[in-house]
Amino acid sequence: MQRIIQSGMQQLQGIEKAATTNTASTLATLGFTVSRAAGAEGGNVKPIDQALIYVETNNIRMGAGTLLAATGLLVEAGDYIKLSSAKEIEQTKFISAVAGVHATLHVQSGFDS
Repeated sequence: MQRIIQSGMQQLQGIEKAATTNTASTLATLGFTVSRAAGAEGGNVKPIDQALIYVETNNIRMGAGTLLAATGLLVEAGDYIKLSSAKEIEQTKFISAVAGVHATLHVQSGFDS
């Protein structure tokens, strides 16, 4: 069993889930919340700066730049990914490792302040 200790998120968003596709997509493109709305938690519009991602059911590939099902870092079903900055969250893309065989991503995102 893999243990995950998550710390540093001072304000958590609700857990969201969405499926990967055959097209390399950022969390925003997949429909995840990537910023806090003005007035939420007493703050201004602010991008999330931490995300813990659980890969469920099927393998994916991830990375920045040009990403295809055959290129990128392979992440297996059951693995966790931690993105630790707004820039990482904005630029990292995800794609199904096998065309037509999509994974479900569960994302717990938040802010360090």
